[in-house]
This record gives sequence, structure tokens and C-alpha cells, in this order.
Amino acid sequence: MRRFGSDGNALSPVVTGDPGAAVFAAQTHFQAATFISPFEAGHDGDATMSAFLSPFAAIKAKIREKAGSAGLTYAYTAYDSLWLAGLAYKRLGSFQEAAKVVTAVLSEARDFRGPSGAMRLSPAGDRTVGDFGFFEVQGNAWVRKAIYHGTDGLTGMATGSPALTYEGVTP
Repeated sequence: MRRFGSDGNALSPVVTGDPGAAVFAAQTHFQAATFISPFEAGHDGDATMSAFLSPFAAIKAKIREKAGSAGLTYAYTAYDSLWLAGLAYKRLGSFQEAAKVVTAVLSEARDFRGPSGAMRLSPAGDRTVGDFGFFEVQGNAWVRKAIYHGTDGLTGMATGSPALTYEGVTP
């Protein structure tokens, strides 16, 4: 029987680091999906949109140095969120009026692209663009099996019809 997980356990070293868990996960073809940066999804380029930000490779290296792992998508999204908050604060000069903060963050997000990709947000503050990797445990390692391309990854605009690209053999 196949097993499926979520972004909470996708790429988790706990699954592959424990011999018993790794064997069980491999035997059941355990799969999990998680948000991935457009750079990890194979989109061309290393540029980030803001002149303040370093290129993706430099940010990834710094995260690896500080956190011990290069695949921390949550670290990329936290990094981008902090930048958006800083840019909104720079625009407003304070965070005293919640409605103005929301407007400023949404405005800054329209043109912002950081290591997690374009930060287009809905009026409710939800991300509207992104790529997802589908990973499976093979042996004691996570192997990417497919990528869902929700956008072109660089401009943050939908490509018309999102595509699921399989790596290797199509199931």
C-alpha cells in the first residue's frame, strides 16, 4: 500500500535518517509534495528582483552555513517575508495602522522576487504563484519525481495552464 505525506514531512531527514523508517518509506513508495523555489524547479536565471537582495546562490549558501541545510524552503519564504516587512516599513515609516501595513505589504509584493520566487499575494495575503516538488523515498534518500509548475517562476505570472513535469519515467 502506497503512503503519502505533506510538506511537513517532505524531504525530512527524520524519514530517511532512521533505517527502519527509510525501509518502510521505500517499500511503500512514500511520497510527499512541498513548495520549492523557482530556481530549484529549474527556471532559468539566478537573479532576484530587488536590488537589495543577493543572488539566489549566495542566499542559499548563507542559509546552508547558518542552518546546516540548503533545502530549507521555509527559510527562503521567511527570508522573503522579512524583506517584504522591511520594505513596507521603509515605505510607511511605522507599523501603527494595520490597514496601511497590509496595503504596503501587498504593494511591495507585486514587484518582489526573492529566493522563494515571485511574491504575488492575494488581497487576503496568500501567495498566488509557485512551484511544487513531488518527492519519493528511494533507499534512504529523497528523490524528486515531478514538478508542478504553477507559474513561469520569474515574473510570477501564470503560464496559461499549469504543468506537471515528471522526472524520468512518467507513472
